[in-house]
Amino acid sequence: MKYSGLSEKRKEVLRVIDRHGILTREQLLKRVDIAYKNMVYAVKQLEELGYIATYKLARGYAHYITKKGSEYIGLINFGYVSSGGSPNLAILEHNLLVNDCILEAIADIRKHLGDIHVDIVTEREQLAEIMLNLDLSRLKPEERRRNKLRERNRVPDFLLAFKNQKEQKIVSAYEVELSRKTIQRLRGKLLWYKQQLEKNVYTHIWYMYEKDAIRRHIETNAQKVNLPVQFLEIDNKRSDY
Repeated sequence: MKYSGLSEKRKEVLRVIDRHGILTREQLLKRVDIAYKNMVYAVKQLEELGYIATYKLARGYAHYITKKGSEYIGLINFGYVSSGGSPNLAILEHNLLVNDCILEAIADIRKHLGDIHVDIVTEREQLAEIMLNLDLSRLKPEERRRNKLRERNRVPDFLLAFKNQKEQKIVSAYEVELSRKTIQRLRGKLLWYKQQLEKNVYTHIWYMYEKDAIRRHIETNAQKVNLPVQFLEIDNKRSDY
């Protein structure tokens, strides 16, 4: 992997932003061992090089990867915003929440199993792997768009992989669910998860939620399709980024 013109720490900052797509400064500090002042200098240089862009929220700054920055890293190779315009605010807010939920889910695992190593696979990393194996060359542009959208909608918000006390490999798929989806849409996703469990792609399915009504909605429909689902309530005292 070729990197030139950046210090090792700034390469690390760029890699982390690429993996997650977008991160607030506070979220970045939780993932990279770097002083706040040095982090600010790092993101400023990365923005000047066109490797990241910055979105100004009312509560602070969020930095997201550009196509140029992702191609420089060479692993995912697509930007957070495909059109080059501004991010969709609703998607941005969801992605920032997912970033917090990843750390909450890891903390929950370690609460039961101790300070074990947990591998994270982000949504972007999953999508990059899928797109590598997806042959869209013979499809018309509209068909390519529909296929990409279908695959994106199937991908879990994140995966966590680790070994339990019996040294068995666990791969848990997580969904961060804040709104009540239609029964048709929800059951479609639940049935897809059921297929993945049967194929041993994942070992557990988790839904993270804030409202009990959302949990009950998911739980009821999961029972209808005979899918075992586990739940984790999102910490409503999380930071405002």
